[in-house]
Amino acid sequence: MTQLRSYLANRRTEIGEQIKALKAELAEIAIAEKALGGDAPEVMTRARSRNGHPTLKDMALAVIDAAGPDGLDANQIREAIKANYGREIARESLSPQLSRLGQQEVLERHGLLWRKKRLSPEEAFGSPPPMPTATELQHYQEDYDADEFA
Repeated sequence: MTQLRSYLANRRTEIGEQIKALKAELAEIAIAEKALGGDAPEVMTRARSRNGHPTLKDMALAVIDAAGPDGLDANQIREAIKANYGREIARESLSPQLSRLGQQEVLERHGLLWRKKRLSPEEAFGSPPPMPTATELQHYQEDYDADEFA
């Protein structure tokens, strides 16, 4: 019995490594397809749930991200998850997840459509530095003039 458990544990590890290598190869293929102008399917590279499957959150974010700026409604998200991951998701499971992602400001909702939150320039890059006062500009100019001839 111990040998069987050991064999199964080793086999699980081997298969996990093979899956990891295949997913990396799929990601490379998707990049090549996009470079050639094709519509490559989204490849899941995020964290997995305890059972090794992508989480509902990760699947939803991946299909919404792949949809681009127009976003998707809840039924389209469910259909995309089924098409990309082969998993049937109940609307009762998806809606609370989308709401949480909206509260966390990861997604934004426009009517029935969900899309990735668009960042303002300040959110993306931070606030610009304050403009120097006229006195500070004058001091900068004086320092510049003094350094130029020193």
